[in-house]
Amino acid sequence: MEQIWAEVIVAEFASVADGKLTLVGAGFDWFNHTGPVSFGVGALLHVPWTETNTPHTWRFRLADADGGVYAGPDGGALEFADRFEVGRPPGTPAGAALTMALAFNLQGLVFPPQSRYLAQLFLDERSTPLAEAGFSVLGG
Repeated sequence: MEQIWAEVIVAEFASVADGKLTLVGAGFDWFNHTGPVSFGVGALLHVPWTETNTPHTWRFRLADADGGVYAGPDGGALEFADRFEVGRPPGTPAGAALTMALAFNLQGLVFPPQSRYLAQLFLDERSTPLAEAGFSVLGG
């Protein structure tokens, strides 16, 4: 049976409109800042026909290189989740996979220099990420 798979990309800004993901300044690997940074994360979930019309959950988190969840400005873990169900639009050919887009914009985060972080996307109750994109923080 086919499974849902995903792509995660770090960008300067991310948005979703009409089911399409728009990324500005996408695909970078590092920041060279010592102060607060803002950036976006885009994700595409590719849902096979057999998983459409079925409830699922996604969970996004920002983690350090050791797997610890990044603590946001308020001290809480920077992670959030939601439920989703991809429906089959009328006229979709049988067996076609469908794509769902997600966008997250993170504002004013402070990272220590010479560190590495991962933007991770999890599916349902899985403990390993479905997809992730990493970036390093230079400077110092």
